Amino acid sequence: MNQILKPRIRPLFQEAYKEVKHVLEEDEYNEADIEERFVKRFRRGFENLISIYRRTLTDNNFNALMGSLLEALTAQWERIVFQTRF
Repeated sequence: MNQILKPRIRPLFQEAYKEVKHVLEEDEYNEADIEERFVKRFRRGFENLISIYRRTLTDNNFNALMGSLLEALTAQWERIVFQTRF
C-alpha cells in the first residue's frame, strides 16, 4: 500500500481537480453541479487505480487494501479541502 498505491493518490486528486474552480459565481456553480467534472475524473482515476487489485486479490485481501486506501485518500482529501478557499 505505502509503496505502490499511496504515491498515486496525490496525482489522482491533481487530475480530478484539474481546471476546477473553487470560487464560483451562482451560474458557474450551477454549471459545475451539472457537469460534475471532479466526480467523473475522480471516479475514472480511482477505478483505474484499483481495477487490477479487484481482479487479482481475494475478497478479504481486496477489502483490507480498500480500507487502507480509503484512509489514505480521506487524509489527503482533508488536507486539500482545508488548504482550499471556497
